Amino acid sequence: MKHTRKNVRSRCWHPVCWSVLLLCLAAAAEMTPETLVNEAGAHVAERDTVQTEIVFVMEFTDGEEDITLTLMADIALGTDNEARIHLKMDDEEIVLVNNEAEQLLFFPKENAYRKMAPESDRSLLFRSVLSGTLESAFIWLADYLHGAPLADAEPPTFAETTTIEGDAHNAVEIRFPQHTLQAFFAKADPPVLRRFTLDLHDAALRNYTTSPDGSLRVTADFVNWQFDASLPDDTFTFTPPADAHEQGAQSPPQRGALEGQEAPNFSLPLLDGGEMSLAQHRGNDIVILDFWASWCGPCRRGLPIVATVAERFKEHNVVLYAINLRESADTARTFLQQHNLGVTVPMDGRGEVAQRYGVTGIPRLILIDREGIVRAVHAGLSPTLDRQLSDEIRALLAEEE
Repeated sequence: MKHTRKNVRSRCWHPVCWSVLLLCLAAAAEMTPETLVNEAGAHVAERDTVQTEIVFVMEFTDGEEDITLTLMADIALGTDNEARIHLKMDDEEIVLVNNEAEQLLFFPKENAYRKMAPESDRSLLFRSVLSGTLESAFIWLADYLHGAPLADAEPPTFAETTTIEGDAHNAVEIRFPQHTLQAFFAKADPPVLRRFTLDLHDAALRNYTTSPDGSLRVTADFVNWQFDASLPDDTFTFTPPADAHEQGAQSPPQRGALEGQEAPNFSLPLLDGGEMSLAQHRGNDIVILDFWASWCGPCRRGLPIVATVAERFKEHNVVLYAINLRESADTARTFLQQHNLGVTVPMDGRGEVAQRYGVTGIPRLILIDREGIVRAVHAGLSPTLDRQLSDEIRALLAEEE
């Protein structure tokens, strides 16, 4: 039969078509922010393989301080616990490979690698990749990539539709106790995560800022998503270069276990040239080790306090080493100049010394007596740090009388 315009119209408005249309409208009406996030995450979690590249940008403002850091991440996921995570920031680079047999970290700059037991729970692996300012972002990313439901969050809400590179994206806002996250999904079936922003607030923000107008935002842009692609056989294995050296894989000591034990010896290059060795102080000096980084709010507030205490007891041969973790020399030097801090700074570029001392968060302060025994460990920043550290040093001096 010839299809005239009248025939076409009549066929389109058939009762069955009406039913289908109503079902589609009902489904669209039932799409909630939580459904959107969960469906997008489930789509990723159910794939055989996943690849994506992520550009993380951290923007930090505190008074006159204005810091921007960029981290590049290249991620590949396979079956079960298989993962390959390649991170690059400034002059730092780390490759992490995890499979059923082992976990391996490779540091290209140092041409060094470290073998560890495999992490069977890949979500936990992602959660432990980074600490500090990017930790919250990676924790949410771990849940999203593995299809975990939203937890510890208020009911998500739709935000204003946002255009990214000319394409409209649905925006969902999720408020957690210490940060607010906005996720932007391409209007596609299935929806694909294109970007998220994470803003710290309340107690989490106060860990890093002193100014009431301070802010800390992390933006993550996702490019080149690939699902169910055939990956090379060696994607989740890693053979170090023939000339690479293996680092010790000893387990880091627990915080409490250090006290009363001999401090692990180490040597590190100094920011302003030369090298220090802990062993050179044995029998002569009381040593304070303060692990810090410029992006860490409690570190920025605590380091001047520790420097003041060390200067107060300088005549009693009390020595301070402010050990910088994983930052470039220019970054550390700029911070010290801005805050007029004249401290001796060893550079723990790959965090190996921090690992030996069980440092899982900063600031971390270690007090070592003249015989090389750890006498006190302080995690975080205490409001009474000046008094506590001074009293501990006085107690050591009293023992010597």
